[in-house]
Parts: sequence; C-alpha cells; structure tokens
Amino acid sequence: MRGGPVHWLLAKHGELKSNISRSS
Repeated sequence: MRGGPVHWLLAKHGELKSNISRSS
C-alpha cells in the first residue's frame, strides 16, 4: 500500500463525501 493508512482514509473520505453529495 502506498501512502499507508492516510491514502486509505482519504479514499474512504472521498467516497463518503461523494455519497453525501449524491444523496443530498
């Protein structure tokens, strides 16, 4: 994994943000 857990967190956060944006 490149970037470590930070990369995973960023990806997860981006997905959540996208989901919220699409839901709203």
